[in-house]
Amino acid sequence: MSANPGQSDLRNAVQMAMDAYRAGQADQAAGIYNSILAQSPNHPAALRGLAMIVLDKGDALGAAQLAHRATQSAPNRVPPHITLARACRMMGWQEEAAAAYKRALELTPNDPGELHLALAQAQLDARQSAEALETYSTLAKLNPGDTTAHAGRALALQRLGRAEEALDLLRMALKVVSYQGIAASVALITAFVRIAPAGGAEDEAIKVVERLCLESRLPQPEMAEFALKGVAAIHERRGEIDKAWALIERANRETYKPWPADQHAQRITEKLQAYSPDRVCGLATTSFDTELPVFVVGMPRSGTTLIEQIIHAHPQAHGCGELSDIWWHTAHLQSVFDDRSFGPTFVDQLTPEALEISAQAYLQRLQSHAPDAKRLIDKLPGNYLNLGLIWQMFPRARVIHAVRDPLDTCFSVHALAFPGEFHYRRNQEALAEYFAQYRRLMEGWAHMFEGRLLEVRYEDLVHEQEDQSRKIIDFLGLAWDDTCLQFWQSGRTVLTASEGQVTQPMYTSSVGRAKRFEAHLAPLIAGLRP
Repeated sequence: MSANPGQSDLRNAVQMAMDAYRAGQADQAAGIYNSILAQSPNHPAALRGLAMIVLDKGDALGAAQLAHRATQSAPNRVPPHITLARACRMMGWQEEAAAAYKRALELTPNDPGELHLALAQAQLDARQSAEALETYSTLAKLNPGDTTAHAGRALALQRLGRAEEALDLLRMALKVVSYQGIAASVALITAFVRIAPAGGAEDEAIKVVERLCLESRLPQPEMAEFALKGVAAIHERRGEIDKAWALIERANRETYKPWPADQHAQRITEKLQAYSPDRVCGLATTSFDTELPVFVVGMPRSGTTLIEQIIHAHPQAHGCGELSDIWWHTAHLQSVFDDRSFGPTFVDQLTPEALEISAQAYLQRLQSHAPDAKRLIDKLPGNYLNLGLIWQMFPRARVIHAVRDPLDTCFSVHALAFPGEFHYRRNQEALAEYFAQYRRLMEGWAHMFEGRLLEVRYEDLVHEQEDQSRKIIDFLGLAWDDTCLQFWQSGRTVLTASEGQVTQPMYTSSVGRAKRFEAHLAPLIAGLRP
């Protein structure tokens, strides 16, 4: 490229980069895009093209930053808005994703439905239920045969408290698509099962899943898993344990893929080496002395949502839900320092300046949830893997570690459908190994959080609600407030699998849950033995 490139030179360079990218030569394309940006820092096509490459490499935060710059430079171009939305959606920033998709749709008046679907899904995940219902309804008019549109409309109606209307919609849609075969109905069946308990239609849900199970192979198995395990929960509530287990087992068997246990164990070893007691005093940290962020961590299904809901009920605290931001800051720092490991070589490169940039950006987003709160709760259970970086970013942060009986925890993980792959949860031996590595890492973090890490046992919390709730609030440095004992009355929408448990008063029926299934859990029980 010439020293003073003209528009023609820039267009030719962009085309060369696009051709290289399409040919699978991402590094070459990135080099060209960076050369363009060195000459023209706000070139929208180069920013967007580089964002796509960065996104492909797993750095969604870096991609979002580049795509945002592209939208600022060329606000009326559609591709940068779509790339920004994709990056935000990957990070769980659903409100930002919805806004970006909405702008892209405004610029695409003749959209055949793809942008409508993407926008509706982002709106639903952003708890914008009324807006999602409107968008799904428009999509259903554009594409009357799109079962995803009808399923989405039903889920939005349920969120708005209109479960019976949602079920009627699904009944009609299931009749219309019945001639296409059961495979065309999986999205509708899954939505029906999710909504059935609220609409008193559990027997119908069982029947539609029985038809699904007649197939020799589950169609769309990752989606069908939600339907099978939803009906398994109905059978369990009715005491029909063998029927429940048959559905759980089939769903797991048909969706499981080998899980790299050795690779995961090595990752844990690297973290323990990076933050060993003899190294932590020499690691970089930020100068932030804020006590604002509180991290609730642990295994999934260990009581993290219940703890968050109790804290959220306090007038000076706010639960922000399961934020994936720390993960994406980690991925971005790995990209910046060109080190994809989690061990000493990566951690030793982290400078106070780089950590402060990440910490400031994290705090800014966290405070956007509730600017006046004194404690903001990040309740992503998997952040137990990130406590080293969290300690470097926020040395005074408090951590609450939720623990539960290992067998109850692991069975609950095994029996529930989660979005995403997480294949370890579908196999009993793999799940036991994952739990062992989790426990190993949590023991290894202890020396870094003396006095700032509280362990809360689920069984103690449900049996001693007030004593344990007071302990939690005191740990956070807040004065006690009786509203914490009526946590289910907050009116807050919970989008995790624990929604049913934390929107009603405390109960103890989940304690010892796995005992009813012990006859089926021999590999898991053996794997959990010390």
